Amino acid sequence: LRPSQFFVMEDLFALESVETPDDQLLVEFGQAAVADEDMISALRFARRMYHRGSTEQATQVCDFIVRWFAETGAAENDATLGLIELNAKFHVAEAMYFGIGSQLNPGSALRTMGILSNTPLLSLDYMLEMRVDKEIAALDEVLGGNDILTSVLYTLGCAYMDGVGVVSNEALALAWFSRGVALGSPQAISRIGVYNMGFCNPVLPVSKMKVRNLAKAKEMLTAAADLGDEEAMTRLGLLLLRGGGTVELGASAYDHGDAIKWLRKAAHSGSFEAEALLALTYFKMKLYSKARQFSKLATSRSEGTLEGSPTYAAVAFWVMAKCCEIGAIGQTQDEMEVDDMYSISREFDVDAYLHMVQTFASVTSRVAMVGPPV
Repeated sequence: LRPSQFFVMEDLFALESVETPDDQLLVEFGQAAVADEDMISALRFARRMYHRGSTEQATQVCDFIVRWFAETGAAENDATLGLIELNAKFHVAEAMYFGIGSQLNPGSALRTMGILSNTPLLSLDYMLEMRVDKEIAALDEVLGGNDILTSVLYTLGCAYMDGVGVVSNEALALAWFSRGVALGSPQAISRIGVYNMGFCNPVLPVSKMKVRNLAKAKEMLTAAADLGDEEAMTRLGLLLLRGGGTVELGASAYDHGDAIKWLRKAAHSGSFEAEALLALTYFKMKLYSKARQFSKLATSRSEGTLEGSPTYAAVAFWVMAKCCEIGAIGQTQDEMEVDDMYSISREFDVDAYLHMVQTFASVTSRVAMVGPPV
């Protein structure tokens, strides 16, 4: 089997009657493409592996590509090969940054990305010129020059904002994000919106959080949400639920209907936090059947997802327990199971749990029987 034939065969892999090759065979396909010096097929292969979720194997193929270019120097006078090399270098650096299929080394990864961000082939002027070249433009989906640059800028922005691999520096983070915004990156637009929003807690008082510029946040989050960014949809929904009605945004900005619209879109895209927010919102609206529906979706997520957003996990388990406890949807539930769900909520985020207990104390008093937080 020639590597270029894989893309014909992949249509067959979608059929239930044909078995998808195992991970090791996928890596061998990519290695064979590099050995044949068919770099376009090798990169296409790696990108499709990323899309299939085979991240570690895709990184191995990108590493083969990077090594081949280092040995041959073939990319020096060829723009197409140059973009292929840059694409592969980015994916290898990204793997180092997150420790996926590679030793965790965010500092080294960020140095590589910093170099990539200033590469002439990834300049905005060259991107525009490349679109004029029909031959290269036809390969744009494979080369992904704009995708590489926006991903590099976004990763650098996040690193400086969160202090991962570098010393935290908000000014530099915003500078990297702003370059991404200039390229139309939904992720970069969203992160600037989140920065100006200044809060992401779904239950604690906004007055206790660092709010910066809600009007700017709404503008940026709306723009990113319109481009399909899942995080922007979720944060915009939260902003409309919690930031509306402020002096800065005006009373008309407080809109449950618009918030629910964005949250449902985010939940449909797979956002766990949107599911938890919808559960809490519907509970507040006394639409208990819908509240339980979304809390059930949220609480069934993987352990890693729940631990990644502990406050939202606390909300989801609390709403699920509360709906069952008050019997508002005509469903009986074992008392011990309900208490277990309250305990799980408390373990994920004590402050959020206590705030919900106090806020909804009038709905029923039985929750107080769960006991003090530990």
